[in-house]
Amino acid sequence: QQYRHIASISKKPSILNSSTPPPKDAESPFQHLKSKSFDALPSLMNPVKEGFSETNTSSAASFQTQNDNFEKHIPVMHYGNQDSISLTTLPNGITVASVDNHTNAGVVTVQFKRAGMMYDSFKGISVLMNKLAFKASRNYNHDQLQELHDRIMYESMVDYENKDYSATFVRYDLDEVIPLLADNILHPLFEEQDIAESLSAIHQQIEEELNNPAISTVFNDQMLEACFGKNQALGQPTLTAPDTAITSDHLYAYNRSVLRPENCVIVGVGVDHQKFVQLCEKHFVFSENVPLIEPQFNPDVCEWRGGDARYEFTGTALDFHRQNIPTLTSVGVGFKSAGYMDMKVIPALVLETILGGGDSFSAGGPGKGLQTVIHKDMLPNYPLHGMVANHQVFEKNGIFMIQASSTQEYVSYVPYAIMELITSAIDRIKEEDVERGKNRFQSLILTQLEHPRSLAQSIAGDLLYYGKYRGVEFMRNHVSEVTLQDVQRTWKDLLAHPAGTAVVGLVNEVPPRQEFDRVLEATRQGVNQRVK
Repeated sequence: QQYRHIASISKKPSILNSSTPPPKDAESPFQHLKSKSFDALPSLMNPVKEGFSETNTSSAASFQTQNDNFEKHIPVMHYGNQDSISLTTLPNGITVASVDNHTNAGVVTVQFKRAGMMYDSFKGISVLMNKLAFKASRNYNHDQLQELHDRIMYESMVDYENKDYSATFVRYDLDEVIPLLADNILHPLFEEQDIAESLSAIHQQIEEELNNPAISTVFNDQMLEACFGKNQALGQPTLTAPDTAITSDHLYAYNRSVLRPENCVIVGVGVDHQKFVQLCEKHFVFSENVPLIEPQFNPDVCEWRGGDARYEFTGTALDFHRQNIPTLTSVGVGFKSAGYMDMKVIPALVLETILGGGDSFSAGGPGKGLQTVIHKDMLPNYPLHGMVANHQVFEKNGIFMIQASSTQEYVSYVPYAIMELITSAIDRIKEEDVERGKNRFQSLILTQLEHPRSLAQSIAGDLLYYGKYRGVEFMRNHVSEVTLQDVQRTWKDLLAHPAGTAVVGLVNEVPPRQEFDRVLEATRQGVNQRVK
């Protein structure tokens, strides 16, 4: 019904306008996309000449930013800045920071750098440790932790680079929160029953993800493998079963090795700084002279490869069909981007917001993102389940990815939608798109930092990698300075390196890697001529 409606609005002939199935020999409006060669779209091979694409800017014009001189007031109490952060360095090297936002809710986050999956000594050991967090510790058994969880919301997370423990509580419970966090971080008990239950939970999660891998962690793992290769730290899958050789002794040794005071920041929001520092100094006492365990792969060497990774998947479990969850195929093209230590990451993040995306049925709420390039120009014109621009940022590099998915009958359209966006982006993005993207990105930053936990994590990340909290004004000022020329240069930089391509689903319905390379090279040459 949706595609019939789109076809009728666009006045384009479509077999979807008919209520009866077309004959087998009827010509499809997408017939030229059935080939596994991008030659079917010759305009893509010379994509950036003047007048290549004409975007519909009439609706965009009605959304032009009004009141350009409107002054935005940012309450320090909500977001924090450098002046509102209290900082103390403990004798053992831990940085303690706090913001008192004068609310009853309190948040404490304990963050460690160089403690994520890139630093695994055994395959999957950090994922297993994350599952074992807050199971039991030296001073807290299972029942005590369960009872405390009714009042204190504690959790842990691990990504490729960092490990994060946090607790949300009523601020008057700070005396209980710090001992709880410290004991479970520094003195966990890795009991055999807990290890067995955690392994079972991990295997169950893997099974669930594999039921529909095109929209799960499986696809992201394929993209990381395509971009960095299997033999590098960033190319390792996040969805993996831990090594069967791991024992409790390995877990204790790894925990002491990666959780080091010099790599630790503790941030509290809604706490009294003096009391907070006293509690942290009393309870966060690390072991001394702990040997450093060598990781499987060198985390300091993550060279961009730009390869191809494909995962064949042809069917979805019956339970998913009963829930009306379709079997999908996803295709993605990833480009080498800046890491968060490089200021070039800011125009790349603005570009991500400009392109936007989502699925064909929802943009995340009324009006959100409906004026992004993908929503205006791509989703109405292709029978896609979803399409999105996604930017994963690491310390030294990042992946800027265009991903699209469709149900199995429309798989052949997916790569053409992606390549049309890539080849025409330089023409589709206008000044008004950049202004709208900047405003939306700033709005996202401010909205996230209204939550104490997001604010605490933002402060912790800045202190770990920059040595200071840069504050909201820092990001707002740099985002405000981004121009259309900056966005165009960012697109040129993205195209400068070989792309990584990933496919999960019906891989034989997607053109081979050589076809992507051919079109990307033509696009690269054209963009280099246009953008200086």
